[in-house]
Amino acid sequence: MNCRLWQLLIAGGMLALVSTARASDDWEYWNQFVFKHEFTDRVALDVASEQKWLDDASDFYQYNATVLPTVSLTDSISLGAGYRWQRDEEAEQWATENRLLFPLTVGWTMKPWLLQWRNQPEYRDLEEQDRWRIRERIMLKWPVRIGELTMTPFASAEAFYDFTADQINQTRLAAGLSVPWARHMSLTVFYMNKADRDNDWSTTNVLGTDVAFKF
Repeated sequence: MNCRLWQLLIAGGMLALVSTARASDDWEYWNQFVFKHEFTDRVALDVASEQKWLDDASDFYQYNATVLPTVSLTDSISLGAGYRWQRDEEAEQWATENRLLFPLTVGWTMKPWLLQWRNQPEYRDLEEQDRWRIRERIMLKWPVRIGELTMTPFASAEAFYDFTADQINQTRLAAGLSVPWARHMSLTVFYMNKADRDNDWSTTNVLGTDVAFKF
């Protein structure tokens, strides 16, 4: 696939995000701190803490903590098994979720592009009912070098399939930019359009930041 076609696809995706943003119901803000450590070239550990606000980023409603070790089986395939503890607020009541994560990520390099497919089954221990779901995400990255700085724009699409409901009940379209901040730090900013399915579909705009520290 030539560069011109990639540019057209990216432009089309950005126009789709803009149009869905105009139709969305609410704005949220998500922030995450990630601490990364590589034990070897093949074994790594991520520890993350995330916070979320809804109602035009005025109401704090979720926080979580995740521990995720991963193993690179090859240069393009990695496998992980992790745990997330999460607290959600709804109708002035807080609920706890314990979640097991099993991500499998496959990458393809088509210089200067990097395409990643992540398949992530999840077991959710919820207070009202335990559930299994799977999350499928496609992400496209393309590093851009400006002087001594290398920035990485990206775009992604993700679908959530709930096995209890036997349907796709959430989708996410996102675009963002990752920038090295210091020698062992990086900052990512992104916009996401999140669609949730109850009886009907409702959409939400999300502005997000990720701050990553590598040790």
